[in-house]
Amino acid sequence: KGSPADWIAVGSLSVLNGQNFTSAAFSPDGTRLAAASTTGLVTIWDSTTGWLLLEVPVSSPSHLVVFDWSPDGHWLAAADDKGLVGVWSATTGAAAWTSTPSSGTVIRNIAWSPRGDQVAAATSERQVLWLSPGDGQQLPTPRKTIDDISDLDWSADGSRLAIATRGQVHLVDVDNGTTKILPQPWQVRAVCFSYDGRSLTIAGTSLRTIDVRNGSQVAAPASSINGLKFSDVSCSPTDRQLIAVAENDAVIIDAVDTR
Repeated sequence: KGSPADWIAVGSLSVLNGQNFTSAAFSPDGTRLAAASTTGLVTIWDSTTGWLLLEVPVSSPSHLVVFDWSPDGHWLAAADDKGLVGVWSATTGAAAWTSTPSSGTVIRNIAWSPRGDQVAAATSERQVLWLSPGDGQQLPTPRKTIDDISDLDWSADGSRLAIATRGQVHLVDVDNGTTKILPQPWQVRAVCFSYDGRSLTIAGTSLRTIDVRNGSQVAAPASSINGLKFSDVSCSPTDRQLIAVAENDAVIIDAVDTR
């Protein structure tokens, strides 16, 4: 559907710039990567060749868009900063459904459970809602209320939800409802689980990998990313790469750089 993306080699990094990206993520099988931008589009590329596969029109230009893949990679759950939320085909770009949860509610981030049964959505009202991926209706799961939510990510087995906030990561066990808090020394803008669920990569003024048991750092930030400020991060299914948004650019980083 298009030519290979203009990925630029910068040292050991691959950088796609000039798009004002807001979020980025690998597909569950790792064969595609996608990024949302202030153009209102979610753009999908082949992760091996960089070939442009699809542009999904989620919102109007200048609106902030967040998204996540369905577990089978066939769909995208997405939302904008004007209250729209919905599910779009990752093959055709067509909307399966769209809705507005309630007047004044804006979804800041969204994460589709690997179990496929629910979508977690962080709102401007400091709450995590649980939505049906079939129609967007709120599920009866009790809401979580947490200040300053900036990102969400599920463990690969769907048993835990990591919630990034100012200076903390909340780990919610969705089966028993308990929450463990991992304090961090700086504001956490984004978070992603390793595939084995043993560690989290957290993003902010740098990228760091922490142990999910106690929040301690298990790897120092890489020299290749010194000085970058990150607003989003996603781990590949193989844990070999990360894709991050750094100062509006999409950046692919070898996992060896951060672990």
